[in-house]
Amino acid sequence: MPERILSIALSKNSLGIAILEGQHLISLEAHVFETTPAEHISGPIFRCIEHFKPSAAAIQNSSSHSREMHTAALGALRATNTPAQEISEGEIFASFGEPPIENRDELRRVVRVLFPQIPAGRMVLACLDAVATGLCFGTKRLLNINQQQT
Repeated sequence: MPERILSIALSKNSLGIAILEGQHLISLEAHVFETTPAEHISGPIFRCIEHFKPSAAAIQNSSSHSREMHTAALGALRATNTPAQEISEGEIFASFGEPPIENRDELRRVVRVLFPQIPAGRMVLACLDAVATGLCFGTKRLLNINQQQT
């Protein structure tokens, strides 16, 4: 059975969480925060870890969110001893096309084609980013495992 990956994407005032099992999307969560989002980040992450028990996590490292939000998300992963890898936005763009995708809107269009079941709307934009981050992470892990075996 493929391992479960918790994928996290943050934006200015929102949190997107995707749970992937291999390339299968298991769950999505979108959270939009009115004020002080960094204080509210850990709760949804703790709940997803408790419910889905992922073996690893990927978090998108982007300039579109505050350092405090990023630190709070990493703190939640550390508190649960969930191995985490940060993936840069540029690395995610490069993993979805040759030549690399140039912006988030283009990336989100590609993710919508791959996962048409994801509903439309502004609230799920961070979820689309989380799915892209998880797919990038899962593919990198798979390629590293296969490379080590050869």
